[in-house]
Amino acid sequence: MTLPRLLLILEHGTAWPAPGREDAGVLLRDVTLELLVELCSAPPLPTVVDVDTVEGLGSDLAAARFLRHRLGVRTAVTRRPVLAEELVEVGIETLLRVNALDSTGVERAIAAFPAGVGTAISPGLVLPHLDPKMRARLPRPLLSYGLIRTRQEVVDSYRAGADSVAVLGTDLAKHAAAR
Repeated sequence: MTLPRLLLILEHGTAWPAPGREDAGVLLRDVTLELLVELCSAPPLPTVVDVDTVEGLGSDLAAARFLRHRLGVRTAVTRRPVLAEELVEVGIETLLRVNALDSTGVERAIAAFPAGVGTAISPGLVLPHLDPKMRARLPRPLLSYGLIRTRQEVVDSYRAGADSVAVLGTDLAKHAAAR
């Protein structure tokens, strides 16, 4: 799976960042289906879609096909294991979002992972605090997703094994040294 090293989270009303890093992309979340169609028409950066947060988008095989074949989406995040399987089936690289509220929830999520699906650990801020044995069991690639705001938190996520880190905002320079 090819996941940009740094993902800038773009929500409704946020402008695209100017390209500045070869290893950066955007993660679209909390957008309407209409805006998703518009943004996917000519994305200037690699794009990942959090499909569970797209207003007006279904959570079935038809939605997966629409994303891949009509919008050209190549990478997606979902919290639904069945939808993750359907996204993979149509050729979308998929990350299953695991809510790391406690170790029991993470254990249950690991047990439900479909084949060929990576992990989006949320909130990403907890990744460095997970037991190393548990982190090693998370299917790759591993996205640290949520509540990460500082350069040090980005660095800590990479040190904890994240392949990619999602951050709010469009300031690539702010996180440039966090490689």
